[in-house]
Amino acid sequence: MTRSVLLLALVLCATSLVVLLYRYKQLNTPLLPSTTSAVWKVEAMVEIKNRELPVRIRMPVPSGGKRALVVQEAFQSSGLATAIIGKESDRSIVWTGKLARDREPVLYYWAVIETGTRYLRQPKKLKSPQSVIRSVAGSDYIELLEKFTAVQKEASSDDRDLVSRIQSLFRSKLSNEMKFINGITRSEASSARLFSGMLRLAGMPSYTARGFLAVKAEREISPRYWTRVYIDDHWEDIFPLLQKQPDAGKLLFWNYVDIARGKTKKNTGLRRISFAVAPDATVVHPSALRTGQESTFWTIISLDRLPVSMQATYRVMLLIPVGALIVTFFRAVIGLKTFGTFMPILIALSFRETGLFWGIELLGVVVFAGLMIRALLSKLHLLLVSRLAATLSVVILLVLAIGRVSHVVEFAQGYTVTLFPIVILTMIIERIMVSWEETGAINTLMLACNSLLLAVISYLAMMQPVVQHIVFNFPESILFILSITLLLGRYTYYRLSELFRFRSLAEDI
Repeated sequence: MTRSVLLLALVLCATSLVVLLYRYKQLNTPLLPSTTSAVWKVEAMVEIKNRELPVRIRMPVPSGGKRALVVQEAFQSSGLATAIIGKESDRSIVWTGKLARDREPVLYYWAVIETGTRYLRQPKKLKSPQSVIRSVAGSDYIELLEKFTAVQKEASSDDRDLVSRIQSLFRSKLSNEMKFINGITRSEASSARLFSGMLRLAGMPSYTARGFLAVKAEREISPRYWTRVYIDDHWEDIFPLLQKQPDAGKLLFWNYVDIARGKTKKNTGLRRISFAVAPDATVVHPSALRTGQESTFWTIISLDRLPVSMQATYRVMLLIPVGALIVTFFRAVIGLKTFGTFMPILIALSFRETGLFWGIELLGVVVFAGLMIRALLSKLHLLLVSRLAATLSVVILLVLAIGRVSHVVEFAQGYTVTLFPIVILTMIIERIMVSWEETGAINTLMLACNSLLLAVISYLAMMQPVVQHIVFNFPESILFILSITLLLGRYTYYRLSELFRFRSLAEDI
């Protein structure tokens, strides 16, 4: 039996390492996470309002052409007629038709985009600055803004000074006649468009861009709007409402704004469009994708090709074996006893959302309050199932109460208490109470501290960027973890805690 386990572990370990090395050597998948990913995947999820009615949905997509930032693009049509129309700066994807009954009312468009705006150029078919200002501020203010821009241009020493003067309009106290700007600057899109229109009135080349800020993977992200201005023989990206400008190298350009498209049909059947972004870690050289040097098999099985919203779920799920390995090691080799095998792992996953410090604080508050009420329930002599159900209801009420109080006192960290697994909290309270009654306070406190210690260690391990990168981009690494787990399952020697426990016996011998 021992040989069978050893042989199986070696096969799993060898398979994992061979596949991992192949991905690393042949497919150029980075083994370590990069602090700055040059290629990101942007996903647009289009939800259809009514599957019974015909739909026609048109959505702008990133520019094409030789100098485009798009490395790859794909779409999922759910049986609808789909086409990408337009050229270069005015590209859109159009879905038309009627959904079949067995199809999900969700459409997708994916684009793998290089960060930065170095390839962008001013689009040819821009609306006039007066038209842009009219759509943002209304016709009554066009003449006023033209006069203001002319005065600022006359007083400016150079183009950069002019840009600073006009930008200050969006962040300083305004006179009575200019106070209408305050209502416009509440929106980033409106302020960027107005800023661009005023610069063009002053004769400076500029346009409004729409995209995203590539900082971290997000399941739902709102588009950002900024203005691109031609200053000192080069283009600069400016967010008119921000004092400190973001790094232009982290911008993901999506589409141009205020393009003169003529008459276009309105979207019918559209519920909403949501966006998600994630770094595409499997791409090292974007030119390799453009020349079609990808392996079809590895493209199919790669998790990077899943929708970003699904990727977030897999990123969390693939961390569970890491936590399980840690718990297995500490229980089999160290000899730490805990409340349940997987409870520390689930608590550690909750700490990923709440943060370690506030997660421990909130966990302690809920468990302590739950124990007080559980002690009262013991006096009612309820059956086990009824007692667990009552404890579950009490835990839910405690979580709701903490969330509501946190909202009243504007304590943002308190909202995260809802991320704790309610059933696990219920079982923790029940097991602590039963252990207290059967084995005493000291043993119960020791088990609670051991469980919390393993939860913290698992959290620290799962939060390491290297661990998150490897288990997601090299899912075959789970086979390596499995092989170690099998070997730990055959560990029959003394545990470290037993050596400490029987040290006095060893001294006598």
